[in-house]
Amino acid sequence: MKLITDDSNADLAALFGTIRILAPELWGSGQRSLILPRELGDLERPEYLEQIKGKIKKMKQLHDLLDAGLITPAQYLSRKANIISEM
Repeated sequence: MKLITDDSNADLAALFGTIRILAPELWGSGQRSLILPRELGDLERPEYLEQIKGKIKKMKQLHDLLDAGLITPAQYLSRKANIISEM
């Protein structure tokens, strides 16, 4: 069986892949609802994808700050929780 995908599907797959890396605790638990829309049809809305991209960008920047030693692990976890709660 061959799956037909388009650019938005590939974009969404890349976003979810990034979430798996930056917030594995979400992906492996029942908390996926924090990152998924209430309606599955919303996944096709460009504004939803832009919102997710913005939050992932914030999480990447936050991770970079942690890697550079500019914030503590506790600060990282706290700020990451704030970003996730906005999703």
